[in-house]
Amino acid sequence: MKTVEFTLPLFSLAIPFSQVMVVTNNDHVLGHFPGSSVPNYQVPNKADRPNLEEYPVICGGQYLGNYSATGHKQSVPAIVFEDNGPIPIYQSENPRFPKQGPFATYIHIHEAYSDSWRGSAGCPTLAIGGGKFLEHLFDENEEVRIIVPDPFWFVFEGR
Repeated sequence: MKTVEFTLPLFSLAIPFSQVMVVTNNDHVLGHFPGSSVPNYQVPNKADRPNLEEYPVICGGQYLGNYSATGHKQSVPAIVFEDNGPIPIYQSENPRFPKQGPFATYIHIHEAYSDSWRGSAGCPTLAIGGGKFLEHLFDENEEVRIIVPDPFWFVFEGR
């Protein structure tokens, strides 16, 4: 089984893609891509509202996923977490869907929307072009182990 792991978050949240997503197979590195496992620091046009108030931040840990050529929004290559089921989040309530409590659904690793905006509502994202590489590394429905670092540091940086 291939593994996707985001590097530890030793960076500033103001830099959009300062983590690296590393893809391995039996400890052999298949590729590495700039990315992020957290939403942008600020929401565009809402400089007064940090993203902890706007988007869920998934908890660190290991998850199972599957690659799909149309996994994100039924048209974009993605690695789908836990069959789109509930993923624990850092906040006590999902800012987008409060009825979900401390969980988010439909979490995918997908390509970002621009060079400066990850455009994620809780999903880990890859810099522009990263989604194309997924097509070459994974087969349709291939099972993937996903490792995300703990976001405990998130609230301490510039808050």
